[in-house]
Amino acid sequence: MGGHYTMFHAGISIYYAESLQTVARDLLEVRPEVLLAVPRIFEKFYAKVRENVAAGGLPVQLIFHWMTALGRRLAAYGYRDQPLPLHLRLGRILADALVFGKVRKRLGGRLAMAAVGGAAIHPRILEFFWAAGIPLFEGYGLTETSPLLTINRRGEMVPGSVGRPILDEWEGKPFLRIADDGEILCRGPNVMLGYWNDEEATREVMDEEGYFHTGDIGEMDAAGRVRITDRKKEILVTSGGKNVAPQPLENALRADKYIEQAVVVGDGRNYITALIVPNFAALRRWADYKKLPYTSDADLAGRPEARAKVMQRVERINQKFSKYEQVRRIALLERELTPESGLLTPSLKVRRRAVNEAYADRIRSLYPELD
Repeated sequence: MGGHYTMFHAGISIYYAESLQTVARDLLEVRPEVLLAVPRIFEKFYAKVRENVAAGGLPVQLIFHWMTALGRRLAAYGYRDQPLPLHLRLGRILADALVFGKVRKRLGGRLAMAAVGGAAIHPRILEFFWAAGIPLFEGYGLTETSPLLTINRRGEMVPGSVGRPILDEWEGKPFLRIADDGEILCRGPNVMLGYWNDEEATREVMDEEGYFHTGDIGEMDAAGRVRITDRKKEILVTSGGKNVAPQPLENALRADKYIEQAVVVGDGRNYITALIVPNFAALRRWADYKKLPYTSDADLAGRPEARAKVMQRVERINQKFSKYEQVRRIALLERELTPESGLLTPSLKVRRRAVNEAYADRIRSLYPELD
């Protein structure tokens, strides 16, 4: 609906990337004005920028740190759709000449706006694109709801929020509401009639009032902005009875320059652990600096020194979370999780059951007291 029929309705030419690996090349070829993508696309682009900064030496790193601080202020004005004061306009001119202009060029040079959905995106990445002059709007929806339920509007951007509902009411009832257990419910003309030839599955998600139960846990503030906190079925319950939402923790881990992917584990166990795919470009640079020998990425991932380095980064992230949510142990994986391996969905969400099965031995090793 978002990337196909809406474009037809508006008379817009549509281009599809050939694969996740060719997105960068495809953007330069097509030079789009609008980009719709899942968070992984923006995460990989941001990670590439960070890699180039790390490889550029101290002067480049100092410039990037200055631009990060400037970008935070630029983005704040962009979120509210307010004009920049003179000193920030001058800062933006310099930042454009140094980095932001190159960022826009790498994305084709004509991008006027972008939209992201399918999973949560880290606020730092939103901030980066807004600062670079690329408004990036986060929305939320499901296949069963055609799909859009909420979207951030111009002047109302709040990082971490997926915006306000697209409708206030439908047939005299709230279009979107939060159930007592935190689940997001929707009732409207966009909601499906049911699953094809599966009445039992339909009854599980449609209640007697006609509300569709999304399976997502969220909250709504006084202004009507929705914040997704996790999937109802993905909440981890430790053996101590603590509920841990994995997505906020995974998002925070993925934002670190040494971490490419992360899957949090701990359901039914007494503490939280994580399977981590390192950012091997960053990890190789560190290993070379430390003169740590390795023959391949897999060999590097198996080195205790590399695991200790990544765990140091994890410990810094842990400080932002409650004690029971903190990652106690990690295992480094030697290859990226992909849809082709069956470990990610086509929209690049983690298939937790498949990951737990594929890496059962690794997970067991993170809980040696249970062996």
